[in-house]
Amino acid sequence: MTGGNPARIKRLNEVLGESYFSYLQSLDDLCIFMDESHHYHADKSFDVINELRPILGVELTATPQIQKGAKKVDF
Repeated sequence: MTGGNPARIKRLNEVLGESYFSYLQSLDDLCIFMDESHHYHADKSFDVINELRPILGVELTATPQIQKGAKKVDF
């Protein structure tokens, strides 16, 4: 969590068993495929993905740049 509210995936209110986030964290072979990955380049997104501790992360995008305010940054 980076200040403020926890990530949306962690705010799910589950009452039976462990949370979905905890389940994903417990997998020793978790791989994450991020379609349209230019949308995940925010600090909070990186923090949550890192907390899941995947063994592999594959980023896919057809967008060659991301928008940082008025500036376009090559991806």
